[in-house]
Amino acid sequence: MFISKRMVKLNIAGPKSVMECVIKGLHQRKVIHIVDHVKNEDIDIGSPIKDSPKVSEVLIRIRSLLSHLKVIPDNKYKSTKLMSFSEIESFSRETLAELNEILRKSKETDEILKEIRSKKDIIEKLKVLPLPIDAYTDYNSIVCFIGTIEEHNDIKKEIRGITENFEFYSLKGKKPMIALFVEAEKKEDVQAILSKHSFSELNISSVKGMGGTAEENLRDLTKKEGYFAERKQKLNSQIAQMSKKHSASLIASEDILSKELERLQAPLRFAATKNTFVIRGWVPMKQLKPLQEDLMESTKNKIYIETEELKKGERIPVELDNPKPVKPFEFFMDLYTLPRYNEIDPTFLVFLIFPLLFGFMLGDMGYGVITLIAALLLKKKMPNFKRFFNIFIFSSVATIFFGALFGEVFGEEEIFGVALPHIFSRAHQLDILISVAITVGIFHLLAGYIIGFINIYKGHGLKHAVYEKAGWILLFPAVVRIILMLNLINGGIGNFLSLLMPHDYVIIFLAVIGVILILIGEGFIGTIEIPGLFSNILSYARLMAIGLASVQLALVVNEFVKEFFHAGGFMIIAAIALLIFGHLLNIALGWLGCFLHSLRLHYVEFFTKFFKGGAPRFTAFGAKD
Repeated sequence: MFISKRMVKLNIAGPKSVMECVIKGLHQRKVIHIVDHVKNEDIDIGSPIKDSPKVSEVLIRIRSLLSHLKVIPDNKYKSTKLMSFSEIESFSRETLAELNEILRKSKETDEILKEIRSKKDIIEKLKVLPLPIDAYTDYNSIVCFIGTIEEHNDIKKEIRGITENFEFYSLKGKKPMIALFVEAEKKEDVQAILSKHSFSELNISSVKGMGGTAEENLRDLTKKEGYFAERKQKLNSQIAQMSKKHSASLIASEDILSKELERLQAPLRFAATKNTFVIRGWVPMKQLKPLQEDLMESTKNKIYIETEELKKGERIPVELDNPKPVKPFEFFMDLYTLPRYNEIDPTFLVFLIFPLLFGFMLGDMGYGVITLIAALLLKKKMPNFKRFFNIFIFSSVATIFFGALFGEVFGEEEIFGVALPHIFSRAHQLDILISVAITVGIFHLLAGYIIGFINIYKGHGLKHAVYEKAGWILLFPAVVRIILMLNLINGGIGNFLSLLMPHDYVIIFLAVIGVILILIGEGFIGTIEIPGLFSNILSYARLMAIGLASVQLALVVNEFVKEFFHAGGFMIIAAIALLIFGHLLNIALGWLGCFLHSLRLHYVEFFTKFFKGGAPRFTAFGAKD
């Protein structure tokens, strides 16, 4: 539980005649993390099994279908009836052919719609001019200029300076549209004049040859646009129907083929000669003997299996080993990083402490019940996020527990005039609340340093552990004494901690030894960080602050609701709406704030005292998701 699964380094060697048999056995058992062989001058890598290209081709086809049909993988499809490779190949080929035909029609429709909309856009610009569309056709002796210019007050005069044979049409505006017809032999001279007036030509090639007025053409084009838009919609509907119809089969096929391709391409990860192969990898210790027996039996003792001793500093893949209730909290290790092979796995500690920190901050029986129901419903609705919602289930139970200790239901300490039993009131006894929060910080950080001591002792020996962590542990009595003197922890908790404290001379002696050890282990920089220990502990005051903010917001909502109810009439409806909205908002803020701050206290304050992490994840061959 506090350590990951124990691993054994394994080498499997044998003739290539049994390689497929060995691969099949390893793939079925799903217990070996294969270490890829790096190709070198002495030993090459193996070659894929012969069916690999064929499977790869079909897998690419399946993934193309998944992409085009926008199918989202879902674990519920894993139970779909399995198909043989020939069935998958036939299914994928027929489905892709059907999809390609729809996509071809869809592309063709898109091009037609694009052309129609382009023509409409041009005609919309031309309709401001008093000319039929067929007036803009090509002529042998006349050139037509259609477009916009900056201003045209003197343009006719300038053109008359060149020729009297022209027709000019325009519409006034910021950038007026013009149509200018002029004899072809004057084309270049007219272009020069137009360019002085910032002429921007409109490309009307797509509407040349069209007859009738602009309005008539726009009506015809709008009708066509509607027809092809409807056709496009039908084609999209066909794609959506295909997606719904084939989703399960496509996802199941992708899963089958990706696992099969992993098996067929496995030799690319092995060391190989002309006649032999070598597989290097890691196997959980408990699985070693059954794996050896299975492989030796299936190959008729034609292979050689050797285990190696672990080397210092070796990157050993890690597979966490936690009980079922604790497993959801591995989510936090996935977010952060996996512990190294010989490090203590903090998942169980997170399982114990995270919900308590969350519950202490939210701390309301009503809120706890609401968040519990929400987590249970969301877990059912979104099975892919099961682990995440399991964390909230534990946290909601802790919220109910602390709500009972505080005697709070939706911020209230009384229901129908009857005071709820409680250990203390966090709304009125802030001294106890802050004392509990800081005490939690002291013990949480102390636990972190003790775990760090154990980690270093296991990895580097007692001397390193003493120099790196013992000094910090010895400082804790002095830190607690200073906190007590500053009256940050008082009342019963303060008295209890005072009883645990040794004599002040002993505390000073331990602190001096601690500082010396920190100087030896971490140098002068280490001693500079000593004040940071106080800030780390005081950071746990957020447990009080977040909780207090939550209860105060709940009380504000309740006070407004009471006033609205007393006002009567329509205000009663407003009071109910405010009651629901206000408390739901407070719950949402509580979920977010309590989650993030609980996580921060672990990642920033707790983990930094002992956790290095960075181990590669154990990925079993054949267990591809």
